[in-house]
Amino acid sequence: MKKIFFISLLSILILTLKSFCGTLPPYSFSIEARLKLEGIGNKLGEEWYETAEGDVSATNIKINNKWKWGDGEMFFLKPALSLFPGFEMGTELEMIYNYADRRYLDVTLEKKMKEETNWIKLINGYVEYEKGYIKTGFYYGIGHGDWRYEGDLFGLYPEAWEIEKYLRVGGEPTPYWFEFKYDGSPHKLDLILGPEISWGAKPAILGKYSYAERNRLWTLIYKEQAVEWGKTEDPESFDETWPEYKKKWWEWTHYEHFREIEFSLRSKFLGIANLQTGLLFAPNRVDWEYTYVEEVAEGTGYLGSKYLIKNDKIKTTDGLAFKTILDTQYAPFFDYFKVQYTRAGVMAGNTSEILLGFEKKPSKISSLYVEGIFRDPIIGPNPYIYEGETPKELRGPAVVTPRGEEDPFTVTMYNRKAYIANIFFLFDPTPGWFYRWQPNMLGEWNLNPEEKGPSFVIRYSISYYPTGTDRATYYDETAQKWLWEPAWSAGIWPTKKPVHSLGFMGVVTFVPDYRVILSLLWEDSFANRAMVYTEENVESKEWPQWSPRLVTNPFDIKITLETPLESYMKFNGYIRYGHNIWGPEDWHREWGMTYDNFYNIALNFIIAHGIETESTISAEYIKGSETDHKYRTLASFDEIRLSWTLKSGVLFNFQ
Repeated sequence: MKKIFFISLLSILILTLKSFCGTLPPYSFSIEARLKLEGIGNKLGEEWYETAEGDVSATNIKINNKWKWGDGEMFFLKPALSLFPGFEMGTELEMIYNYADRRYLDVTLEKKMKEETNWIKLINGYVEYEKGYIKTGFYYGIGHGDWRYEGDLFGLYPEAWEIEKYLRVGGEPTPYWFEFKYDGSPHKLDLILGPEISWGAKPAILGKYSYAERNRLWTLIYKEQAVEWGKTEDPESFDETWPEYKKKWWEWTHYEHFREIEFSLRSKFLGIANLQTGLLFAPNRVDWEYTYVEEVAEGTGYLGSKYLIKNDKIKTTDGLAFKTILDTQYAPFFDYFKVQYTRAGVMAGNTSEILLGFEKKPSKISSLYVEGIFRDPIIGPNPYIYEGETPKELRGPAVVTPRGEEDPFTVTMYNRKAYIANIFFLFDPTPGWFYRWQPNMLGEWNLNPEEKGPSFVIRYSISYYPTGTDRATYYDETAQKWLWEPAWSAGIWPTKKPVHSLGFMGVVTFVPDYRVILSLLWEDSFANRAMVYTEENVESKEWPQWSPRLVTNPFDIKITLETPLESYMKFNGYIRYGHNIWGPEDWHREWGMTYDNFYNIALNFIIAHGIETESTISAEYIKGSETDHKYRTLASFDEIRLSWTLKSGVLFNFQ
């Protein structure tokens, strides 16, 4: 009876509200409400069982697992207030009555709330004031873009858009920050400070000043950020029971600080090209010692190895970086040409990289873009070197190991030696742009919602990584924090041969405006975490083994159907099949966890009840299976999800 009363009361509340969308007008107050009811049933595959602790394990005995069903009830309330012109504030609350367990994407905010008996949660909020040239505000759990188009060539201010993922996995709203902006052209100023401006980041302060004149844009950026893995003052004084604001203040006052200064200029070159040039100065960890190796002929190195072991200290000049980008639409033989060069010291990125790209349009409705990337770290990763390499069982202690948290810098997946080629072919006879946000990036999120087709893009990539990496950080979903890999981790291995990737995304529209999107992906894909790269997953012959380092012959296809956006009853859905694909979470790929076969069907009906409210009825079937018993991967399961969502809003004007 309690549940029925709860659902009925909220439904009546929502149905009495009128819908409200758009920017909040002055002297007004609005409330948006959403009620979601769901029923979820699932069962494990016949060779998997659930332990008393709730974990899932594999077995060689077939088990006749039964379906388990649960229900969930969630209510979202989103009030907003504007007291006078230019001022606006708002927040969003989530309340749960119950939570339904699921097998796919089972890490959720609602699950955490139920475990902590926390039935109400603030999931975002903001306070904002704008007048004339000035805009200032505080944002909590609200996404933000970056400064890549505002003179930030080195990415000092990263974008943060995956808000639902941060909240679902981390359990707390992020990012959150304070911002002050002055836009009095030609002068612009942007100041940002916050405890967590991107997921997992420590407290930081950023400032950006720019001056625009004619065809030039001068930009100066300063960033100072606390760094967890370094020199920490009085680490024993930290208390986990402190409130969040006190923890963040302790991090700012006790952690080591990284400081970076960037200067860039964007201008016209010879009147036909765009030229961007940037300098970065990051004078951090000067005089820190580090070890590196030089490869020599076999038998001439340390103890008869192929490596010479050397030591050095970080110098101020190791924090210097230079980057330049030249692009033009007036290149001979091409419709577009781009060249980019980066040289960064070990404390400013540790890379030397050249990017060459060109575009050719065979016709008015097609284009071919080819891009090549050649990258090499200034100082490469450290291998494992022991006191005596052979035989294996007689090895002595390690004298050199891959770098980690105790070292001033590391070689990662993003600055290790690489040879990469990307080819994009676009066919688009329709007006407008095929992409939504960025060119030459595949994904439905990046497809123009107005694109009707018939149009498509094909991408082919080939990559070769002749060297490995040092150790890396990873997100521990249980501890809900970022950690370093242990010292015995050997780093991600080099590739023995080039790896390939082929992608396709196409759109076609049928009468009356039913849009179909086809997405295909085939690629050799390797795990993103060094701990997976161990000899055990090579030598083990029994199942379950270690997880795979490299997924070969994967295949992922998805067909999406959408109805006209203006229709009274909207419909959308998709069918997806994947073979040898990574699990949906970041840590699945980090741990090398895959599905041999994955099936997903989803249907959504959106019904507009006049102009006052709308409801959504959804049904979804998900199946993941382990069939070849080659690796210890994700558990086989079947899952059915049914849900109904009621949404509406009201606007009060008290002027």
